[in-house]
Amino acid sequence: EVVGDADRWGGGQILIERVELLDPTGGATTKATTDDGVTIRIHYTVQDEVPPGAFGLAITDATTDTLVWGGNTGHQGLDLGVLTGSGAVDWTTPSLPLQPGVYDIDVSATDRSTATIYDYRRKVLRFDVQPGDRTTGSGLVALSGSWALRSAAGERHR
Repeated sequence: EVVGDADRWGGGQILIERVELLDPTGGATTKATTDDGVTIRIHYTVQDEVPPGAFGLAITDATTDTLVWGGNTGHQGLDLGVLTGSGAVDWTTPSLPLQPGVYDIDVSATDRSTATIYDYRRKVLRFDVQPGDRTTGSGLVALSGSWALRSAAGERHR
């Protein structure tokens, strides 16, 4: 059984060994840039065979602990099958739409319903997001979009 504390808990059937943030070239890092692609790699070891489950992650703002995004392999339709031994599962985004700031990653290994927690690691990895090439605005998310002005005559100006 995983020792229960404020940052880690669960039954211990699957242990999350470590978590990495990978840059677009596949190198481990703790820094990302707005709009660049990243991969979050979750390394695990199966202690006891369990039915097919799910791996999840959440990204939170480190300053306010506000949830920015969360998801799991089940939400995206990845069937893990029965896991054995050690391995890794990757979550990749081609464009990280986060504003510059400091963020934390939580990860989990659960049964498919997410009701049974095998291992949950809170704030397992902290990373910094640096400004990208474009001006973004305010808030936690850097949304893409454009403004257009239309005159009363229907003319469009950018």
